Amino acid sequence: MTVRKPGLSSMSMAENRELKKRVRLLEQENEVLRRAAAYSVAGESAGKMMYPLVKELAVDGIPVAVSCRVLKLSRQPYYRWLRDAVTEADLTWAYRANALFDAHRDDPEFGYRFLADEAEAAGQVMAARTAWRICSDNTWWSRFGKKPRRLKSVRSGPAVHEDLVQREFTAQRPNRLWLTDITEHPTAWIPAIVATLVITRLPVKHSGARQGCPSRAISGVGR
Repeated sequence: MTVRKPGLSSMSMAENRELKKRVRLLEQENEVLRRAAAYSVAGESAGKMMYPLVKELAVDGIPVAVSCRVLKLSRQPYYRWLRDAVTEADLTWAYRANALFDAHRDDPEFGYRFLADEAEAAGQVMAARTAWRICSDNTWWSRFGKKPRRLKSVRSGPAVHEDLVQREFTAQRPNRLWLTDITEHPTAWIPAIVATLVITRLPVKHSGARQGCPSRAISGVGR
C-alpha cells in the first residue's frame, strides 16, 4: 500500500519552478529597460551606445542574452566590442579633441581653423572639417564669434485702410460694391491688382506692373 505524503505534487512543483523562472525573467527585462532609459550619448550608434550597459548588467547578474534580446542587439558585435572596447578610431578622435581643447584653452579667440593649425603643430593632423565637428560637438566656440540671434515676437501692424465694408461681401445690385486685392505671381509682372465685382464674383479688371512699379499697376485699375 502506497502512502502519499502531504504537500504539492510533482506537476505542481514543476509549474511553480516555471512561474518563478518567468517572474525572474520579467524582473530582469524590466531592469534592462529601466537602466537603458538613462543611456544617451550623442554621436554614437544605438548598439555601440548600449554595449557598456550590457557589460554592467552582466556584472550585476543579468545574462547577456537577455540584455541583447530586450535592447534588440546582436551578441556577436557586442563580443567583438568587448574584446576591443576602445578602437583605434576612438583613440585618434580623443587625441585630436584633447589637442583642440588645449589650443582653445590657451587661445579662446581662435576659431576652429586656427585651432586645427595649433593641433597640427602639437602633432595631431586633421582636416578642417574634422576640427569643426569636434569643436561643434563640444561647443568650443571662438570668443569673438557671433552670438545666436534671439527671435523677437513679430506683431502684425495696423491695417493699411479701414474695413469700410465691415467684412460684408455681398451686394444687392450690380456696381455697388467692389473689392481689390494685391497679389504676387511667379512671373515678371508683379504685383498684380485685381478688381472684383461682388455681385458676379468675377474679376472684371486687372493690371500688372513689373517688379518695383506698383504705382503703374494701381493706375491701371482706375482706367
